[in-house]
Amino acid sequence: MARTKNVRLFYKEISRDAVFDIFGDETAIKRILINLLSNAIKFTESGGIVTCSISVNDNGDAELSIKDTGIGIPEDKIEHVLSPFGQDTDAQVMVKSEAGTGLGLSIVK
Repeated sequence: MARTKNVRLFYKEISRDAVFDIFGDETAIKRILINLLSNAIKFTESGGIVTCSISVNDNGDAELSIKDTGIGIPEDKIEHVLSPFGQDTDAQVMVKSEAGTGLGLSIVK
C-alpha cells in the first residue's frame, strides 16, 4: 500500500540493547498495527512519510508510536472517529477511492 501510494515507511529503532516482553493476544496486536499503519498510509499524500517506533517508557512499559505527515484528525472529531462506524467525512472526501467501514480506530481503541 505504501509503495503504491509512494509513501515512505520507516521503522525507528530505539536501541539494540532494549529488551522487553509484550504479553497479549497476538491476533489483536497484529490487527491494531495493521489498522494504525493502513490509516496512516491512507491519509498521507504521495511523497509523505509514515514512521513506526517502539520505546520503553520510564515505568518499563512498551510504547508504540505511528506518526505520519498526513492530514491528521481535527481535535473536535477525535471522539467521533474512535467510535464504531465514525468517520471524518472531510477526510473521506480526500480519499474517496479508499473509503473504509469506520471500524479501524474503534477496534484499536
